[in-house]
Amino acid sequence: MDIVSARELKNKTAEILRRVRSGKRIWVTQRGKPCAVIEWQENVEREESFSLRPFDTAWEDLLNTLARTEPEFKNWEEATKWARGRV
Repeated sequence: MDIVSARELKNKTAEILRRVRSGKRIWVTQRGKPCAVIEWQENVEREESFSLRPFDTAWEDLLNTLARTEPEFKNWEEATKWARGRV
């Protein structure tokens, strides 16, 4: 297991990706704390069950949901006043 800092990853991306491609697992740290792992894709189990719905179906569901909801504010100015605590 290799460890690199976020800065080193930024400055030496190509070199680090070559190491990953050769089978190394790279831990990335930020301010000395681990924050990510880079691993060659073939080594990672892929979740095959994940799939997106067709665009038309998803869009129709979105429009139906919007049609059933009432807006909380009449316009953007009213929403802005509420957000800034001026109501």
